[in-house]
Amino acid sequence: FRKYSPAGTLVSSFGTGGVLTVDKASGASAEDAREVAELSDGSLIATYTVRTVGGMNSSTQNYLLKLTSNGAIDTSFGTNGYVTFAISSSANIRNLRALSDDSVVVLVSSYNQVMINELMKFTSTGAADSAFGTSGTVTLDDSEYDLTVNSADSIFVGGSTSAMLSSATVKMYTSAG
Repeated sequence: FRKYSPAGTLVSSFGTGGVLTVDKASGASAEDAREVAELSDGSLIATYTVRTVGGMNSSTQNYLLKLTSNGAIDTSFGTNGYVTFAISSSANIRNLRALSDDSVVVLVSSYNQVMINELMKFTSTGAADSAFGTSGTVTLDDSEYDLTVNSADSIFVGGSTSAMLSSATVKMYTSAG
């Protein structure tokens, strides 16, 4: 992770000289953070993926990771700063957005014979938001690829219908799913 000032220079108070390196699963793994959202207190939530390579026994685990505004892992979030995603190993995290109450929504796609798209919501502590959809998840019926949130915490997803001759779609969800 790197934090830049508006002028484009590294912010020295973040991590070490503006850089934080995270290595959750040291060893034979590839790790990356794809989506990052800033919360109201300046802390960050990121999607974090660990791919363990082991021949035929490769695996993928997806997480939410919370960092403090100064670039330390926030151990009060989830379990020691991480929340495990309950999604398949073929999942692709498409997008992450923060809402005004510092909860976050995540758009996830996975493929297991058919494409499955899900919108997941987590509270500011990292728990699945039980008031959102079913146990924090809304299963989407089309191919959604992008996500945004407005100032009223309405959640918009965009994509296309699943039909052979597809049409563009934009759907709006409330913060309750």
